[in-house]
Amino acid sequence: MNESISLQTETIALTFLPTPVLWYISNCYYDFNQMTSYVYRLAFFHNHTILVRGQVKIFMSDKFSLSLEMTMKKLALLICILLLAGCESKRPATAKLSLNIARNPSTIYAGSSATIRGEDSRMHPEIVEFKIGDDPILRVPSLTPPHALITKQLADGFLDQGMTFTTASEARILLNIKELLVTVTKPKMLYQADAKSRITLQITNGSATLTKKYDRETSKESATRPKIPTLENMLNNQLKDIIEQILEDEDIRSAILSK
Repeated sequence: MNESISLQTETIALTFLPTPVLWYISNCYYDFNQMTSYVYRLAFFHNHTILVRGQVKIFMSDKFSLSLEMTMKKLALLICILLLAGCESKRPATAKLSLNIARNPSTIYAGSSATIRGEDSRMHPEIVEFKIGDDPILRVPSLTPPHALITKQLADGFLDQGMTFTTASEARILLNIKELLVTVTKPKMLYQADAKSRITLQITNGSATLTKKYDRETSKESATRPKIPTLENMLNNQLKDIIEQILEDEDIRSAILSK
């Protein structure tokens, strides 16, 4: 008997899921008069719900017809596995900033005191953002509030230089995070990570005020989706550089030491 098969499929995006799930349903029924089989497959992958409907028209031997259902099940399962193969199985919950500032003990601020406070004026608290194609934007927060971590590291640096901290001091140091974010995109074939840090430091001592601005930008391209530790390091390096610059800034030293 001559055999011929025609297969038509259509794919429809339905909704999004919070976590990657694989769910396969197959239901076959046969119209023996028309020798037509309909197979429905439902697959959830990479936070999308996809409905795949296949219509198979068959003109073949009875023996081949009996094996159709099992063949289509295996085919649908294989498609789902292949679609999931390139997807990450686990989303990052948090990112961790870790600043290792070199300790340089000195007596620059010996006998001087100040107060120090940190603020975060960003619109979003996350420090990593994935904006890949039509996927939902994925934002990853910091495990520790960035302004608290940066302020502590800066305070430790001032302590190493002989400063003491007291609420009665006239010298007040205010650190404000304006921007702190790594954005991952895929404009073409490569992934691109753009890290930006923007911090202001204000020194008020009596009637005098000094404001300093620190901006850093870094970009990296990669063939694969960058991992969270790589993105963390981009921000860590920028913040480390900013803190070290503040601790060596002669204008800041003069503003704090002025009477």
